[in-house]
Amino acid sequence: MITNDFDNYIAHIIDEYLFNDLSTIHNDINKRDGNLAYLYLFAICSAMEFLGLLLRKDVPTREYSGKTSIDSSNALSHYIKHYLKPANTAFDYDVLQRIAPALIRNGLAHSYA
Repeated sequence: MITNDFDNYIAHIIDEYLFNDLSTIHNDINKRDGNLAYLYLFAICSAMEFLGLLLRKDVPTREYSGKTSIDSSNALSHYIKHYLKPANTAFDYDVLQRIAPALIRNGLAHSYA
C-alpha cells in the first residue's frame, strides 16, 4: 500500500521490501558457504541505488524509444559520493564509486541472473 505520505512510502519500501528481503535471505536460503553473499550484495546495492536516486536534488532523465524516463544509471555512484564518502573519510570511496556500478551492479547482477 503506497500512500501519498512520503514517510509511509519510505517505510513501506525500506521496512516491507528491503528488510523483509534481507530477513528472507537470512532465514530461508540454504546457508552453505557463499550462498548468501551475492543475494546480500544485490539487496544492499539495490537499496543504495534507490536511496541515491531518491536523495538527488535533480531528477535525471533520458530518452528511450521516444519516451522520457528517470535515468538511474548514476544513482549508486551518487549515493557513494554524497553519503558514504562523507560518513567515512578514511576509506577511498573514489575507487568504489568508479568500480561499484560496473563491477557489482552491472557485472555481477547480469552474470548471476
